[in-house]
Amino acid sequence: MYRAKRVCGLLALVLALTITTAENLWDLPPGATPAAAQGGDDACQQVYFDGVAELMAQCADLPNGNLCWASGDDVVIDTVSSGQLVSGPGTRVPFGVVTSVTIPDNSPDEWKLVRIHLVDPVNYNNFTTLLALGPLNLEVVEDDMPPGSSFTLQTGAEPPCPALPHPGLLVQSPAQNLALLRVNGIDMVINGTAVLHSPDGVGVTVSAISRETILGATGTVVFAGYRVTVAEPGAAPVVEPYDPAAVAYLPTNTLPRVEVVPVPGNATVIEEINLFLRPQAEAYTNTMIAAGLPVSVLGQSTSREWLYVRAYDGTQGWMPRGYLNVQVSVEPPMYDEAPRPLTRPFGPVQSSGVTTTEYNRLRSGPGLTFEEVGHLALHVPVDVYARSPDNEWLLVETDEGVRAWLYIDLYGPTTDFDLANMPYSPDFLPED
Repeated sequence: MYRAKRVCGLLALVLALTITTAENLWDLPPGATPAAAQGGDDACQQVYFDGVAELMAQCADLPNGNLCWASGDDVVIDTVSSGQLVSGPGTRVPFGVVTSVTIPDNSPDEWKLVRIHLVDPVNYNNFTTLLALGPLNLEVVEDDMPPGSSFTLQTGAEPPCPALPHPGLLVQSPAQNLALLRVNGIDMVINGTAVLHSPDGVGVTVSAISRETILGATGTVVFAGYRVTVAEPGAAPVVEPYDPAAVAYLPTNTLPRVEVVPVPGNATVIEEINLFLRPQAEAYTNTMIAAGLPVSVLGQSTSREWLYVRAYDGTQGWMPRGYLNVQVSVEPPMYDEAPRPLTRPFGPVQSSGVTTTEYNRLRSGPGLTFEEVGHLALHVPVDVYARSPDNEWLLVETDEGVRAWLYIDLYGPTTDFDLANMPYSPDFLPED
């Protein structure tokens, strides 16, 4: 057996928890699971795409500690000093002065979104991401929690149209830290990504998308693929695989860490085993997953003998089904090649930097065979919008508005540069 990196950590402390297994299966076809591509009404899909485009254009560079009105009309933001802010998408305000956010339900033709970067009280340079998917109402509560971390939440019961996510609050914890929140009087610790729903505005349902959520009052641990419902503060938590419809269409590729939504439930490793690059015995890697650890299920091979999974640390790969105790409530999507990784929506600037040599050629496409359309001198500022399918070229734009392709070794980033999650240009997509 080949051994290298061992995936353990915090999880070893909470594996004693017994999670409710999937007894009630949702009667949905495999294509309706959140990990699969989903169809829908064309007009509603366009509403989704327009909302995501607005979100990235208006809020991609949102500073820490701020709120951004991303898309849609008639959003009401109440503040301590200025009362109601009536403006439009692109409005930004320090979240510390916000008392409430109301996203109304008055149009199926637009998706109303608000993004909040909540300061991490442990590291002031870090933040928790809150993405409000309207319609909903959020009212900040002043108590013993860090500022902005305690609030009441009421979410709409249904999405504005069928191809949009259910109204809710999508939460991602700070990088390498935890998000401590109090929602409707219920304390929780989110380690990873989760979505919160509260149609009655009294209790809350938390669906864990990655890693786990821990309830403060009871210590209940909810792993990715499961949800916990607390009807009201002090009520006993109910844990079960999450409803696929409640996590469908979530715009997780707009978060700081791009996440794939797994199918409901999970699988537990029976015996320590490698991750595999392909559903083939000879395609093993040096990454080992220890016995007893849960993994999130993303898909399965057409033979049903292999599962495509995400380990606790986020690593994705194949595992033989015989090494797993599988507890999923829907049929996972079938494929024999891992899906193309999720990337950020194309449109906004992904990184900024400068050229690194004395003569930097710009080309009309990502390759030496494409026409040279210009050149840049040393240390010329450029913005990056996309990458090539082979990760060797960047679509850049100069201060003069010239947009062309630059070889990646000729670029030096001066801001964050996340090549793995960068979008592709619509003109040069990877081959399926």
